[in-house]
This record gives sequence, structure tokens and C-alpha cells, in this order.
Amino acid sequence: LSGKKHVRVDPAKMKLVHPQKEGRCNYGAEIEHIDRLMSSIVEQLKATGELANTVVVVAGDHGENLGDNGTSGKGIPWQASVSVPLLISGPGVPRDQVHEGPVTTLDLGGTFLDLAGVKPTAFARGMTTTSLLGPLRGHVSSGYDNWRLVVKEMPTSPDNDQLVTSYKLICCMNRACKGAPPSTPKFQKPWQLLLYDVIGDPIHEVSLADSRPDVVEQLKVLLPDGYCR
Repeated sequence: LSGKKHVRVDPAKMKLVHPQKEGRCNYGAEIEHIDRLMSSIVEQLKATGELANTVVVVAGDHGENLGDNGTSGKGIPWQASVSVPLLISGPGVPRDQVHEGPVTTLDLGGTFLDLAGVKPTAFARGMTTTSLLGPLRGHVSSGYDNWRLVVKEMPTSPDNDQLVTSYKLICCMNRACKGAPPSTPKFQKPWQLLLYDVIGDPIHEVSLADSRPDVVEQLKVLLPDGYCR
């Protein structure tokens, strides 16, 4: 169709590249399917006249590594795994606002209570009652297997508190962090301590642990006992 000369290729000499490598095709199809399902829910709410009375939340329980740094799956401390979408729309929710600081889906329960005008009771044990409508947490923590992390919004410079970013401190115990970028400093027993600017370096190419020891010291105290301290 292009008018260019086509050359016949011997299939036996072709290198087979599977279309499902690292699950990208399947994952893309899943996202497209979920998008259509969400659209059908919103259209049904419009049709019944209930959209203006409904809070719609789009969130995820975890991310997915699809070949990032040669890894696949979840359960590791990199953004592709621990970062998830979180969109909230509806009555009582401020419009057209984007929060770039760290938040957690653990606070959705408290947010729903807040939107419903319901105060938590003694039966709310085992859940957080913090609301995403504010005031927000000072920091967010996570962990699995041999790693723990903490993310906090802090000044980008010790001399300038006007410009802030989100710093992520990762501590991996007893072995190197799985799926670490090639530029990551080598593991030295008993742990691997890494610091990243989540906004300025979302794919975590450069650890700032050596250049920002002040940030490391402030975040280390927020890690569980026994992890890098």
C-alpha cells in the first residue's frame, strides 16, 4: 500500500517476539475494559438522575511492573508498583483540584464517612479515619517482604522552604531491592538505603541519599524500628 518494494522474509529466520511479553498487551486490554465499565456506570447514573448525588471514586490497590527495569508483577517499592490512580468526584468534593503530595487509599474509608457527615464510632478499630478532604497525613508509609518506605512532602533545598517536592526513602533489609534501576548504588549489608525525588525523578534514576543526608535523617525516624536505624 505504501508503494515501497516488499521483500519476502523466510519465517524460519525471523526472531519470534511474543505480543504478550511482560503482559503489556493483556494489561492494556484490562485497562480499556475497566474504562468502558466505568463509563457505563456513569451513564447509568446520568440516566437515572443520580449522578449529582453520587460520589465517584477511581482508585487502584497496587500498580504493576510491566518490564520496568527488567521486572514484572508487583510487591516492590518502585513507582510502577506502589503508585496508583486516585480520582474523586461528586457532591462535597472540591472541583478541578490536583494534589501532588503523598496520599494513601487507606484514607478512603475516612473520606466516605466525612462526605456522609458520619462520625467514626468505637467500632472503627482497625481502620484509619483520616479524610482526604483534609487535613492530610504528614507522610505516607508502605512495605512488603524485605522493604519499607516512607514518602513525605518536604522543601527541595535546606535553604529554600518555598519550593517543595515529595521525597521517598526506601530501606531494603538483608538483600538488594528487587527491580532496582541500573544506576542504583550496590547493596552493602545489612541494608540498602535509597532516596528519590518522586516528582522530579518519577522513574527513580538517581538516588539522592548521599547528596541529601538531611532529608534521609528526617525520614529515617519515620521507618519502622529495625529498618535502616
